[in-house]
Amino acid sequence: MQASLDRIRRCERRHPRLAARLYAALIARSDGAGNRTLVLDALHRRHVCLEMVGEAAVLLPELLQALTEAEEQGLAWQAASLLEAIGRIRYTDGEYREAAQYWARCIELAQLCGNHHAGVEARIGLGQVYDAMGDGATAERLHRDASKLADELADPYLISKVAINQGFNLKMIGELDAARRQFERGIDAARAAGVRHYEAEAHWHLGALALSQAAFDEAEQHTRIALKQAQAAGYDWLLGGAYRTLADLLRVRGALAEATEGYEQALAVATRTGSRRQQADCHEWLARLAELRGDLAQALMHTRYSQSLQGELIRQLVVAERLDELRQFDLSDKPPIEALLALSGDPCLQGEDGERALQRICETGTQVLNASLALLWLCQPTGQLRLAANHAAALETRSAEPTESAVALAVLQEVRVVHDVRLHPQPAILSALCLGQLPRSALEVPLRQHGELVGMFVIVRQDKVASWSRDEVLFASHLGALVEHVLAHNEYRRMLAELAAANEQLEARVRERTRDLEAANRTLEEASLTDALTGLHNRRFFLQHIETDVAQALRRHQADVRGQATQAGDVVFYLADIDYFKRVNDQFGHAAGDQVLREVANRLRHAVRGSDYVVRWGGEEFMVVSRDAGRDRAHHLAERICNAMAEQPILLEDGRLLPVTMSIGYACFPMVRGDGNPLAWAQVVELADQALYLVKQGGRRGWLGALALGGGPSAVELNLAALLHSGELAYKTSLSETALAQGSAQALADH
Repeated sequence: MQASLDRIRRCERRHPRLAARLYAALIARSDGAGNRTLVLDALHRRHVCLEMVGEAAVLLPELLQALTEAEEQGLAWQAASLLEAIGRIRYTDGEYREAAQYWARCIELAQLCGNHHAGVEARIGLGQVYDAMGDGATAERLHRDASKLADELADPYLISKVAINQGFNLKMIGELDAARRQFERGIDAARAAGVRHYEAEAHWHLGALALSQAAFDEAEQHTRIALKQAQAAGYDWLLGGAYRTLADLLRVRGALAEATEGYEQALAVATRTGSRRQQADCHEWLARLAELRGDLAQALMHTRYSQSLQGELIRQLVVAERLDELRQFDLSDKPPIEALLALSGDPCLQGEDGERALQRICETGTQVLNASLALLWLCQPTGQLRLAANHAAALETRSAEPTESAVALAVLQEVRVVHDVRLHPQPAILSALCLGQLPRSALEVPLRQHGELVGMFVIVRQDKVASWSRDEVLFASHLGALVEHVLAHNEYRRMLAELAAANEQLEARVRERTRDLEAANRTLEEASLTDALTGLHNRRFFLQHIETDVAQALRRHQADVRGQATQAGDVVFYLADIDYFKRVNDQFGHAAGDQVLREVANRLRHAVRGSDYVVRWGGEEFMVVSRDAGRDRAHHLAERICNAMAEQPILLEDGRLLPVTMSIGYACFPMVRGDGNPLAWAQVVELADQALYLVKQGGRRGWLGALALGGGPSAVELNLAALLHSGELAYKTSLSETALAQGSAQALADH
């Protein structure tokens, strides 16, 4: 079985997915044989393979169960490897606190059992946590220790991994040339180890470094190499990062549409891999780009997602931030004081009253540490310090009120333990921090947020010189961590309040833009349905409404399938044409012609009913649609329109009077053929058009209406003149019989 494990291990870096499947099969066989050590080793190697392709998270439940088993059976080597693997999964998920805890345990156990490989991996991981928090100094120390161990082990895989992380750390602290050398070293070591995903990752970091230095061509070259290699290796986490860097490059170059597509690709991969940091970054840039192009709804959505993910990451970072200080003391020797435990679980530390929580910490500090005074100073934007909270054990010294001090905050890297203030390097500063009094001994705990010094927690004894015990230093450090937790909680609540206010402003802007857009759309819709010259409806309006109009008419006439009802309920189509309009344009000009068209449109509006509508059908031709009308009275509207035109000439702008008359043809819907088949509305409009033609041929200035088809044989083609000649059409007209016959004869001749 061990030989099989070794054979698989030799191919895992070239074919990680295949190796993962082989390890799974080996685990199944070894589990049945009762070889638990081999099973745990194979499970760890399977995690290594799946981590290469970004799919290790599925193993978390199995790894946790295996860790419990290894610890119960005293398998320290395997337990250290499993702790490192679990920490890596939690870190990838953005759970920095849990990752740091598992890696810290791994370092301790690796030192005891000699599993130096796991120890190197855990130091790399802790360095990544501190890099994420902005504490580059601590991260550099951890990476330096990991690099030394990796060199001693002469393992190119570890050397490559450490070099990449050292390069990232050096970039964070501004040493860009040194960072570049580490990334290049990482590429060389990754090639020697046959680790394609680390070679790709080093190229990605080189691309990001070049982008930060505005070397755009170099940045694109490295990033595209990283993309290609990540795709070949199936390394999804790196694929998401490379897409994001490429999107950053496109954005800087001004290709915003392509950049948006790149961020969306990166977001899809980050969502698939569960990388919350990558998701937060992508949502933030997608929000900015959406706002630039005016898509405020998308901007709001992405901002909400980004702030939510950022909040989760902040909560993880602040709890892990003081892990290194807490771990430098032996917590197992003595149990913590009950008051300190009670304070850690006090609900006020999670409440809305941040000042009360800080005051509570000061009160507990004087109690737990047997101190005279506890003071909490916080940095202000002005550069001064503000006394945020204080508590004195003796009543006579409890007079300090919140104040400000211009004292420069001493730069501390660790907790300062002052057993005798006569040995303090800056006693004047300590006196100022103690409100003018010089204590006998003091503990100074620096407070940090995101790697920056934000204040100082000072605990002093005024009665005697007494050495601080190890437990007291530990408790002071823990009190400082609780202060940082309260400050982070306050910052998180402030961020949520600002986000809520920003969201409200953005939503208000979205609502306002939506209202403007709706109004603009209504205006645009109106314009698209209106004839620009006359202000009448156009054919598009007619086509939008006609189906509804004729459907209502058909429902009203269901009882009379032949469509010969004389009661109201018909739709009547009137086609009206200005007589001799071409002469107007020829004799008076097109401007006069336009004026005539506008005046005719105005007279048509006044002639029809409120339920009717007028459409400019084309040129000098108009359509009137009369809804819910009676066909036996339809001629009244035709007569009213003719009279409205003929009774008064049109006054042109130059003062001349121009007589205008109209010819009208109309037809009533519904209309049924003799064989029982109804005509479509378009056929009825065609009959109205033919009626208009007959009026034109019969002398103009009149009207002719087609009312209903008779019961005779149905013609294949609807020819109004033929129908009139055969007597199959019921009609009304203002034309004389002679004029109608003349028009019909001409129409038949033309046909």
